[in-house]
Amino acid sequence: MIKIITLNSNAKTWQEMFEEVADYLLRQGIVKEGYKEFLKNREKEFPTGLKFNEDFAIALPHADIKYSNEQCVVLVKPSNNVFFNLMDDKNASVKVNLVVFLIITDPTIYNKFLSGLLTIFQDTKVQRFINNGDLEPLKEAIEKIE
Repeated sequence: MIKIITLNSNAKTWQEMFEEVADYLLRQGIVKEGYKEFLKNREKEFPTGLKFNEDFAIALPHADIKYSNEQCVVLVKPSNNVFFNLMDDKNASVKVNLVVFLIITDPTIYNKFLSGLLTIFQDTKVQRFINNGDLEPLKEAIEKIE
């Protein structure tokens, strides 16, 4: 089973959030040195904002597996309006309801796990729980991804 961590963030930008989360993950030994820089550079080049509908959007930042010590999903609920550029349009941005940091060590599970996550996030009930600050149903759904 993959480790799931939930965090709240007071960051005002995605860059601030990346600083907070990457520093936390490094202190916990979950990621290696260089993770933060790689993640920030990757986000600039390949944005991870994903809009599902007018009321719900997420970001799915992730780094190369060489920066990962253990598999983990970090669910970060922003307390401020944090904007990410869209995956499919670098010139457009979206306010995200949740940021999902994927830390993967086994590349063979990546596509299957990502597909499972995207299916979960399409569920409007899960979206409502997230918008109301309740991440427990999301965590339960993630634990069921095989």
